[in-house]
Amino acid sequence: MSITLSQHQLDIVSQTVDALNLDSYTHTLAVLTGVAGSGKTSCIASIMDIIADKHGNARKVYLAATTHTAAAILKSTLPSQHVKKCLTAHKLFGVKPSYNVNNGQEKLITANQPLFSSNGVVIIDESSMINDKFLYAISNIVSKYTLKVLFVGDYFQLPPVKGQCSIFDTTLPTFHLTTVHRQLKGNPIVEKALDYVDFISGKTTIEPSINTLLDSNGKGIHVLTHQKFIEKFVDKYINFKAGDKVPVPMCTYTNAAAINYNNMIRKATYLLSGTTQDYYENEEFISNTSVINEQGKVILDNNEKINIISYRPYEYESMHGYKLLVKRSNTRESVEIFTPNNLGTLNAVLKGLKETAIKNKSWATYYRVKNYVADI
Repeated sequence: MSITLSQHQLDIVSQTVDALNLDSYTHTLAVLTGVAGSGKTSCIASIMDIIADKHGNARKVYLAATTHTAAAILKSTLPSQHVKKCLTAHKLFGVKPSYNVNNGQEKLITANQPLFSSNGVVIIDESSMINDKFLYAISNIVSKYTLKVLFVGDYFQLPPVKGQCSIFDTTLPTFHLTTVHRQLKGNPIVEKALDYVDFISGKTTIEPSINTLLDSNGKGIHVLTHQKFIEKFVDKYINFKAGDKVPVPMCTYTNAAAINYNNMIRKATYLLSGTTQDYYENEEFISNTSVINEQGKVILDNNEKINIISYRPYEYESMHGYKLLVKRSNTRESVEIFTPNNLGTLNAVLKGLKETAIKNKSWATYYRVKNYVADI
């Protein structure tokens, strides 16, 4: 599969490769940024071609992204000859979350051997989600292994869950893709997003408004009243059956709203049974956090899809809930997790444990519970 780049993209690729200074054996950092559809993935493929042609095996390229989902997307969108695997950045660098047992301060530590060799080139996609804590954790590793690291992403997309991202503050050599090339151009959603980018970056002074904006096929942004939305929602799901493919994937602003809509779907699906269960065999969920068991092993990754195998009532740290046996999508292994009936109960328990931790200057119990309880 050949990739044809515009002259602007070719210039950006050339400048980025020059900034990485691949002929020297010192660590170097650079940033490639651009909005959705500007060709970041195509430029990554071109940069990998240049490295392979000029340096062969002397410069191995390692691909990573900030989440498993982003890693899977990058792997699937790059031409097959460019990528054998793509890992999360944490996995590639061998770092994991930890905490100071005395003051509760969270940090990242080197827990495993990095999965790259010296003098390699590391390309990290979706870098807007990288916080400064991660940069600090890998700084010595980058220097020790004399890595060339290219951060790729869009400053206006998802920020870190915690902390700030300083990658795009132009401290590092930064190269901007400025033109939307692919078929997203003309998509009302993307065009509205670009309007907001222009406003936030100061190119325009009038704040965009959200209103109904559709293309010739009726696709785009629909602004509905809550009542109209519920009517359309019910119409889509009223005949939904267990195992059916979801006709309209939907996300909500809060977990509580997502739970409410999922319960509505369950009621529509299992209406004839008269009652609905909290879980059903093979039902799919997504983990909102990573889960670490009491032996310190990560048994579920953040944003990982899981399928229910079985469940049973269980009480953990005075919280009523369920022990779920689930199949992981990332490893295909089966693991057992605990999830409470009510996240409000979890928050209350953690609040009490936090107060005790501050008083006793010992955070082991707080983090043991916080890390073990699954939010799905």
